[in-house]
Amino acid sequence: MKQMNILIKAATVLIGATMLMAGCVNEDIRYDDDNKTKPENVGYLSLSGLNVEVMSDTEVITGVKSHTPTRAESVDPSDFTVDIVSNKTGEVVTSFKYADKPAEPIELEVGNYTLNVYSGKAPDMAWETPTYGASKEFVITRLKETSLGRIICKLSSIKISVTYSADIIDMLSEDTNVNIALDQASADFGFTEERAAYFRAPEATNQMDVTITGSYKSTEAGENSSFEMTSTLTDVKPGQWRKITIIIEHASEGDIDIRIEVENWTFDEVITVDTSSVLMETVIDDNDGKAPEIVLDGGNIDEPFTLTDEMFDQYGDCTEPVRINLTSENPMASLQVEISSTDNGFMGALEALGIPSSFDMCESGAAGPVLNALGYPTGDDIKGKNQVSFNLQPQMKQLYAYKGTHSFKITATDEKGGQTVKTLVITTSAAAGGPTIVWVDHDIDTRYTITDGLDVAIDITSETGIKEFIVTINSDTLTPSELESVGLKQVIDLINPGALKTALEGLGFPTEDQVLNQKKVSFSITAFLPLLQATGTGDHDFVLDVKDDSGQTIKTLMLKTE
Repeated sequence: MKQMNILIKAATVLIGATMLMAGCVNEDIRYDDDNKTKPENVGYLSLSGLNVEVMSDTEVITGVKSHTPTRAESVDPSDFTVDIVSNKTGEVVTSFKYADKPAEPIELEVGNYTLNVYSGKAPDMAWETPTYGASKEFVITRLKETSLGRIICKLSSIKISVTYSADIIDMLSEDTNVNIALDQASADFGFTEERAAYFRAPEATNQMDVTITGSYKSTEAGENSSFEMTSTLTDVKPGQWRKITIIIEHASEGDIDIRIEVENWTFDEVITVDTSSVLMETVIDDNDGKAPEIVLDGGNIDEPFTLTDEMFDQYGDCTEPVRINLTSENPMASLQVEISSTDNGFMGALEALGIPSSFDMCESGAAGPVLNALGYPTGDDIKGKNQVSFNLQPQMKQLYAYKGTHSFKITATDEKGGQTVKTLVITTSAAAGGPTIVWVDHDIDTRYTITDGLDVAIDITSETGIKEFIVTINSDTLTPSELESVGLKQVIDLINPGALKTALEGLGFPTEDQVLNQKKVSFSITAFLPLLQATGTGDHDFVLDVKDDSGQTIKTLMLKTE
C-alpha cells in the first residue's frame, strides 16, 4: 500500500509543471557500455555555449551644463565570477572566472541548480564603481547534457546622477549641493559634480533621501537668498538608474520654485517627487477647453503592441516599457477600462482573479484590491487628479502566456465632460517558440507550499499540436531508487507511456492520443496533493518538457511539503 501511494503521488504531481527554465536538454550521452556503468543520479552541464553579456549604461551625463548623450564604454565580463549553486542545499558546488569556464561538460548530481554571474561585491557607496550580475536556473537530468546559452548581466547596484536644467543654472550659486542618503551611506553632489554615485541596495526596495541646499540670486535683495529642501524617493531598487534633475517650475521677481524630476532609466519611467518650494506663488490656469490625453509612453497607442521572445530577459521579465500616461487640464471624473481577447483562457484568468471585463478605475468596487495588488491606481488615486500613470510592464510576463490579441479600451472623462477614448491592442506572437504552459490563477514561476485549498490546474496550448511531452521527476522524497522500487521511472513519456499507460490514465492524466497532436491539454492534480504530503518534508520539482512544430518549452512545477 505504501508503494502504491508513492506511485500515485509521484505520477500526479509530475504533470503539474511550471517555472521558466533557462537551460535546454539535449540528446542522451552515449557510452560504450550502454550507460550501465555510469551512476544513475548524475547528468552533465555544458558551458561551451555560455555567452555572458553585460547591459551597461547607454547614456552618460557629460557635464552640468550639457545634456548630450554619449555611448558608454562596454564592460568586459572576463573577470566576472561564475558560481553554480545547488538549489537543494544552497551550497556553491563549483566556482570559476568566466574567462576560465570549463571546456568539457561538468558532472553534477541530478537536481535543480542556479548559475550566478557577478562582477564583485557592491560597496555601500562609491563613485563610478558599478557592479553587475545575473542568475539563471537550470535542471540536471539523469545522463543527459544541459547546455546554457546567453545570459545578460544587469546593474546590481543603484546608480545616481545629478544635473540641472539649463534655465536654472545661472540662478543658483556654486555652493549649491545635493546630498543623497540611503541607509548608512551618503554622497554629496557639488554644483559641478559630473560623476555618478553607486549605492549598494540593502533591501529589495529602499528609501532614499534627497536634500538640496544652497542659494539663488535674488534680484530684489541684490544678494543671494539661502534655501534648503528635502524630498524622499521610495521604491528604489537594485538595477535602477535614478537620474535626478533640478528644474525650475516657476520664477517671479526675487522668488523661484525648485522641483526635482527623477527619471528611472531601468523602467523608462519618469517620477515627479513632491518637494517643498523655496519661495513660491502658485499660478493656476483654469483652462477647460481640452479633453484628456491618453498616450503610450515611448510608443503609439493607436498601433498594435506586439510581444515577442526578444522582449523578455532570461528571467522571463519584459524589458520593454508599457506605460500608459493620462493628462487632463480638468480633474478626472472616471477612467473606464473594457478588456477583450481572442483567447478565452485569458478572459477566464481575469474572471478567476475577480477582475471584470469592464470597470471604472475611479469606482473599481470589488476589483479595487486586486488592481492595487497588481500595482494599478484606483479610486482617489485617479479621481480628481490631473495626471495618472500606470505600468503594464510587470504583467507582460503573465500576458505572454496567452497567445492572440488582447484589447484594452480606455475611456477617460474629466469633471467638465471632456472625453477621450483610446484602445491599446497587445498581440502575442504565435510563432514564438513552443507551446505555452500555464498554472491557472497562480504564478507559475514561484515555489508553493502544499496547503489545504491549493489548486493545481494546468493548461497547455499549442498552435500546431503537441508532438512530445516528457516529464522528469526531481524530488527530495521521491528518489530515483524509490521510484524504481514501485515501477515508476524518473523520466516519463506521456505520449509513449508503455506499461505506465493504465496507471496514468487511471489517475486521470492524459496519455497517447489525448496528448499527441492536441492543441490544448487541460488537467488538474489538486486531488492528489494530500498524497504527496504523505511522502515527507522536502522540495518536489517536476520538469515539464513539451514540443511542437514551433519549438520547445521547458517549465518546472515547484512544490514544497512541510
